[in-house]
Amino acid sequence: MSLAGSSTGSPARQPVEPPFLSLFKIYPVFKELCVHLSISEIIRLSRTCKALSHLYPTLLGFRHYWNFDRDLLRFVKDPRGLRGQLAKCDGFISGSFVLQFFERVCWEESDLDIFVEEGAGAEDTLVMNILTWDKAYALFPNSTFFTRKGVVLKKRDDVLQRFADKYEGRDYRLTEMERYDKRRNTAEIAEIRRPGDRLTWSIPFDTAGIGPPKTPTFVLEHSAFGFERRASPPRECCTYAIIASPFESCVLRYQFTRPRHVDSNDAATFFAKMQAKLDDLTVQELGRLPVDLRPPSDTLMRQERADLGRFREELFDNDIPRLSCHDDQIPQWYADWERMVHPSGRICMAPPDAEKDEEVLGIE
Repeated sequence: MSLAGSSTGSPARQPVEPPFLSLFKIYPVFKELCVHLSISEIIRLSRTCKALSHLYPTLLGFRHYWNFDRDLLRFVKDPRGLRGQLAKCDGFISGSFVLQFFERVCWEESDLDIFVEEGAGAEDTLVMNILTWDKAYALFPNSTFFTRKGVVLKKRDDVLQRFADKYEGRDYRLTEMERYDKRRNTAEIAEIRRPGDRLTWSIPFDTAGIGPPKTPTFVLEHSAFGFERRASPPRECCTYAIIASPFESCVLRYQFTRPRHVDSNDAATFFAKMQAKLDDLTVQELGRLPVDLRPPSDTLMRQERADLGRFREELFDNDIPRLSCHDDQIPQWYADWERMVHPSGRICMAPPDAEKDEEVLGIE
């Protein structure tokens, strides 16, 4: 018999909180428990019930869980001074140090790899994590921290095999692209990627007293790249290169990047529209210059990209007044496009058995 319509007047039972959840309300116990959890375990635990859904944001608020300055003390006496130099030089840290930072572990035999302006080419996705002066970025968090796999981008040689052997000892495994399971790893190998996109795990740092940077953070976060397949001999695994081409305009102060080739109609349309918007803004800004400094009027009417490019060189090589810049519009254009092609929103990390993108817990 149903009790829904019972007239006994007894109050409805209130849900009883499982006893183990009360442990997370006692800070010393909470802290000690979480110290021993990996990021994949933290995410899995946060997905078990609503009461624990706050677990990752709570940990992020405690500086000792992911503390860039503390970790740098292994190598330098003044961590914030080093971060200030990274800001001035557009530098970043990559390699095993960054993996340790995200994993919250320490490998005694590791070193610190610092790159300025241009970094080394990546041979696998395990090393595609970077620390800048103000943020940490893991571009392949699902494959790296859930399935503990890295995707090989070049042909295996002795150097790469030694790298693979070393990381197998750290419980990571390298796999060729053909064996990479895109569904289980939320399609992290995509046509267009950028630091800070919906597939990236990023952690912001305290920047009080550091900076300003040579180049704003949003430029890095909206500089896209792509994967290009290289020709390989028969019966050999394919190799891939990470390619990014400069994306410039007279009305951009900074240089962005984009994939050299895009196959998707959506992506091709997006970049074409962005170029058209920048050309329109260029024409508007050139029209505000004194007449004797403008290019021929027919160029303005036809908006020929080659002519605008030549004028850009003259603009930067001579003492012609600079045009107003519109770099700050790039993030909004990306956001509008990504909302259209990815309506489910942000996806960062998910257990490998997650079936739907909508179920994935996003990590900012």
